[in-house]
Amino acid sequence: AVAADAAEPIKENTVSQGLTPTAAQELGRDFSFVRKAKDRTLREAGKASGVSMQYVMNIEQGSRPNVSEPFLRKLAASYGIPPVTVDNLLLRARITSALELRGLDAAQQSLTWSRIKITLAELGVDMSDMSDLWRGLVGDGDR
Repeated sequence: AVAADAAEPIKENTVSQGLTPTAAQELGRDFSFVRKAKDRTLREAGKASGVSMQYVMNIEQGSRPNVSEPFLRKLAASYGIPPVTVDNLLLRARITSALELRGLDAAQQSLTWSRIKITLAELGVDMSDMSDLWRGLVGDGDR
């Protein structure tokens, strides 16, 4: 006999699962920054990703619910954002959300994030300052 759970479809991982509005907006601002730095319009970004301009705008504003991680990666690729940078952005957004949901204020979140980056570096995970990542994407002095 097949278990009842086996008949249910597997839900696709979505970026917004567990993200607070603040973290979703920050993630969207990062995407918006890269798009603008590369002098691309919302229309061009939508066309390159196979979605409407409005959909891309909603993602960049952090107001689009249930954005799938595979789609975000497709959008990032169309912007020229390397996969490792997308991993870092998603990790930062998820950690920021978790800290915010636990009631930490901005100063506490910043201190905790600094400690997390140190621990990850000790484990060999490069979580360079995001400004370093952006400089590599769009050139020095653009952000």
